[in-house]
Parts: sequence; C-alpha cells; structure tokens
Amino acid sequence: MRINGRLLRVGLFAGLALLPALARAQDGGALKVRVGDPVVNGSFIKPYKNLWRLTYTRPSGESIDAATWSDEVERLRLNGRTLLKRTQVAKYTRNDISMTTVNVFDPKTMAPVSRDFRDSRGPLKQIEFDGRAIKYRGTSAPGGELKEGAARLDVPVFDFYGGLWGLLLATFPLKEGFTASLPSLDESTETLRWATFRVARAETVEAGPGKRVKAWVVETEDNGPMTFWLTKEAPYVIKLVYVTPKGVTATYSMM
Repeated sequence: MRINGRLLRVGLFAGLALLPALARAQDGGALKVRVGDPVVNGSFIKPYKNLWRLTYTRPSGESIDAATWSDEVERLRLNGRTLLKRTQVAKYTRNDISMTTVNVFDPKTMAPVSRDFRDSRGPLKQIEFDGRAIKYRGTSAPGGELKEGAARLDVPVFDFYGGLWGLLLATFPLKEGFTASLPSLDESTETLRWATFRVARAETVEAGPGKRVKAWVVETEDNGPMTFWLTKEAPYVIKLVYVTPKGVTATYSMM
C-alpha cells in the first residue's frame, strides 16, 4: 500500500565465512539485513485477493472515504523462475483517478525483479532490478518526456518503498521486540534508502465486516509514522495507519 505524494499516492563478522549472503550488523538495536539474508523468507506467501477502504481523517476529526485499494498476488513463471506478482490498484472516488503498481519478486528472498507504476493521468515509472544494478524509464508528469537510464547501487535492495511495504515486512520474524533495517530503492528516485521497523506487539484487529484476527503490530516511518497490522496467513496485510506531517491520518481497513 502506498500514499501518493505522502497522501495520494514499511553476528556478521563471526559468521561471514560460513554465510556470505548474511550481511547483518547491530545498529542502534536494529538488525541490518541485506538481500539474501535467510531471516527474510516469503516462501509461505500464497496467491490472494484483498480490498481496503482508504479513509482520511483531519486533525479536526472530519473523515472522508477517499478510495478503494485492491491488492492481488499471483504466481508467475518468468525465464524459468517461479516468481510472485503483486498488483495494487488505488481508485480515488472524488476525482476519478486510478493508480496501479505491479511488483514482481522472488518469494523466497523477496528480492525485486521489476516494478511498474502507472497513473491514469499519464505518469509512469518502470524499474528492472538485477542485484546492485537497476534500469529505469518513466515520465514525471502527464505528457512529460520519457526518460531512461541505469544506476548501480552500493548494495542490492528490496523494493519496500516501491510497493512491497507490509507484505515484505510480513516475511521477517514477527515476534515482539524484533527490530531490523533493510535497504530499499526509494519510491521516486534511483537511490538507496534504508527503512527501519519494529514489531511492537500482537493484538486482535478487525479484518473486514464481522471478522477479527490476531495480528502483529509493526511500526515504521515514511515522513510520518506508519503502523501495519500483519499476519503470516493471507492476505498478510490486514490494516495500515499512516499519519502525515500535517496531521492527517490515512487508514486502510479491509472491506
């Protein structure tokens, strides 16, 4: 799940010789995790469909239902690999705008393969991932010039900020007190950006009309606090609450 424009729009040195892919370090209590670290494993993810209602609440207490946000994961065979494809579609009711984000990734490692973002008004952004290397193409405005390029990052990245969000966090150990930092490609630029999260507690939460489930509350930040309610069973991301710098609360709740 994502809010466009913040509203419209989560023992290295001792074991390095035995586990070269395990690049961890303790940094302020957070485990630093790299792509390929076995602490991340999405092999349990099954195809699913989910639908949220997006509600904005102003500091005054006024609330509006702004959009519906669908989320579907399906299996994909690509170049002999079994991958997962996540498609999220936001449909904003007041201005008839839709935004679609498609993420293709390796379920076991959660390493990204591609990202495709399209805005019904015209802008698009496409990314191809290959370890530390990325290729990109896109426009930043309706009718804008198509730009293409490539970049090489310091380390391979996840695509947390580019659309995997809570689904990626659900593939980490969900236990109270677990804290980790992960490298991600930024949502809007071709730069590396670290995300830190903490598993705060377990609690029961609404999961659609007349249904409640036990979920793990996971806290992170993206220019404002973001709180996910996650499970290890489909649809994995049950709820999200994000508070913008201006104090507007965006709540994604299952329909």
